[in-house]
Amino acid sequence: RRGGEGTRGRERILLKRATRAAHVTTALSFAAAEAMEDLTMRAVRVVNPGVRLEAFTPNLAARSGPPRVLFAAKASEPRKRLTDLLNAWPSVLQALPDARLQIGGGGDFGWFLPEGAAATMDVLGIGSLAELPQRYRDATVTVLPSQDEAFGLVLVESLACGTPVVAAASGGMPEIVTDGVGALARLGDVTDLADAISDTVKQAADPETPARCVRHAQRWGW
Repeated sequence: RRGGEGTRGRERILLKRATRAAHVTTALSFAAAEAMEDLTMRAVRVVNPGVRLEAFTPNLAARSGPPRVLFAAKASEPRKRLTDLLNAWPSVLQALPDARLQIGGGGDFGWFLPEGAAATMDVLGIGSLAELPQRYRDATVTVLPSQDEAFGLVLVESLACGTPVVAAASGGMPEIVTDGVGALARLGDVTDLADAISDTVKQAADPETPARCVRHAQRWGW
């Protein structure tokens, strides 16, 4: 623990030195900019990342059939909090018994599988960049329960493909997820996360939702 704190302390020192030497300091979201300004006492400009809309083309059909809940981040990265989604999954299944959880992004997470969860999951692996848009188009909802995510590009990619999203109310993600294109859940609250997923699955069945998601995503197109 002391080693970890020492590493973070050195990183903060290096970050402060870098911002003092820079002509312009940027961050990916207003939340990230605020955190950077608090740390460095320097002005920070927000420059959102973009999505290639010509690659992430939409499925404009309402989502029907057994719900597919997609997790498209690195599964073994603790900050992505796949564990929250896995803990919420039994409650999701109570509301949506035919739902399937699809895990992309790679990484080992088998050590934390709740009993019986594997039977309702599909492990997609990392896959290729060319495969990613189709995964979003096939999904009913994309979930990113991350902590302190600076932006959340996965969410914008999913929206561009017409698929609504669920995210933790943390970092820059509340700047992306608004009413009509998904839902936010309290960070670490698995009951709230399960409810948000169930509500968004219902939202995905609305014929107007895919087009609304696409329109929302266009603000982040390159």
